[in-house]
Amino acid sequence: MRRTAVVSDSTANPVSRVEPAVGSGDLQRRLTATESFSVRSVHEGRLCRLTPTGELDIATAPILRAVFETVSSAGAAETIVVDLTELSFMDCSGISLLLQLNAGCGPAGQLRIVNASRPVERVLDLAGVRSLLPIISPNEDPLALLPAPV
Repeated sequence: MRRTAVVSDSTANPVSRVEPAVGSGDLQRRLTATESFSVRSVHEGRLCRLTPTGELDIATAPILRAVFETVSSAGAAETIVVDLTELSFMDCSGISLLLQLNAGCGPAGQLRIVNASRPVERVLDLAGVRSLLPIISPNEDPLALLPAPV
């Protein structure tokens, strides 16, 4: 069964209104904070994929954090994938958030980050954090064990 909830508020309040929708398949949520940023959440069995779209910066990072924490605290997903492929921009606030989310997942390895668009990959490389994050390519199985750090 697929249900959709939309939460939207142009004043950057990430939770203001929920409208349930009925459908088939898994739970999907779309949260919108501003016209330039949204987070789509899709549950597929033991996996939850969060796909932020637009610009991840100091104004929008709290929205992604809130969605991640909601999914994580519900305990329904064995693995949470943050798919960065639809981001057009990410600043140091986004990098900090990814590092915090990864640290919060602990040794269980609950987080996977799907490789990003080229501009976002460049930011990760310039910051030197690529090796600190559980980054996988879009064609890798997010439920597979990550290779041991070198």
